[in-house]
Amino acid sequence: MTAAVEDPDAFQSLADLVGDIAERIATDRLFGDVLARAEQWRRENGHTEKLAHIMAAAQAHGTIRPDATPQDIQIMVGGFARILLELDVRDVRVWRRYVHLALNALRPDH
Repeated sequence: MTAAVEDPDAFQSLADLVGDIAERIATDRLFGDVLARAEQWRRENGHTEKLAHIMAAAQAHGTIRPDATPQDIQIMVGGFARILLELDVRDVRVWRRYVHLALNALRPDH
């Protein structure tokens, strides 16, 4: 996540980060189970703050809606992840497609 915070293209950095997490969940179901219950771990390790920092950089560049929050991403990713897990979808291309769809919902209106 540190590399993502330092990347000058914050939206692409965010897409890569969320895509990598989704790919990991698709191929490692235990990781998905643990991640779903890891709110305390995320807080203690500063991951929510790092995500907020990446999002703030993307907002400053105008590539993410100004009202988007880390919780928005957690809810959208959690939603499609839950369904894909229930459907036993393991194709990482499908998971990355939903990452793309979810993050594009955060693009600013033009």
